[in-house]
Amino acid sequence: MRPMILAVSLCAVIAGCGPAAPGGGGDGPAAPDGVPKPTASYAGKYQMNAGDGTRATTIYADGAKLRMEGPPFAQVKASSVTVATVMDQASKKLVTFRLGRGAPKVAMVVDISRIGQAATLFEMDKDQPNAKPAGEDEVAGLACRVWETPAAKGEPADQVCITSDGIRLRINKAGEADKPFLVAMEIKRGQQDAALFVPPSDYEMVDFADCASMLSEAMAAARAGKQTDLAELQECSALGEKINTIYGE
Repeated sequence: MRPMILAVSLCAVIAGCGPAAPGGGGDGPAAPDGVPKPTASYAGKYQMNAGDGTRATTIYADGAKLRMEGPPFAQVKASSVTVATVMDQASKKLVTFRLGRGAPKVAMVVDISRIGQAATLFEMDKDQPNAKPAGEDEVAGLACRVWETPAAKGEPADQVCITSDGIRLRINKAGEADKPFLVAMEIKRGQQDAALFVPPSDYEMVDFADCASMLSEAMAAARAGKQTDLAELQECSALGEKINTIYGE
């Protein structure tokens, strides 16, 4: 399950920065009639903060496609590995692969519609019905409106500061704007190279969705005292090991 957990964690962040259509205007606060749909094409330098450190992260957006490059989510400080994740809103596919010399020629493919409740995190052009405006701010020299969505019970609400053309500039917990999980340092609007939004053509595409569902069912069965198909689980384990190489393991 670890590869899927890493992917979901990383992509939840990506989705908060995803585009919907090329073009777009202005950097002023959004209109009060709902979370603005992303329309900007841009390249952004971000800082990702996690419990074990801080690392630079780059986001490229162009139309219905987005690419994020940075360390694996759970290894911000310890890992020297750089992972790219590409999302395509039109196909609802998410592809993660490793960059750099010696990188394994493996890419993990995730069908966004198969990630259960987490799927809503990846619907880049979908307004969040529970979001509400919670003030205005300026990040990386751009004006943005803060949108707040409910979090898990007992946890602070989640906040995202978004420009009028949908660029996510900061992601943080309510009351913790000075300790963001992801924050833009520089944004440059402009058309992006289409080659950024496709994985290398010679990489093996590996879909872990069936195994993720199977492992979830196996854990539920084990809790209920039922047996599971060990052969299928072994196949998933081998597939998981192959995906782990993306993260340098």
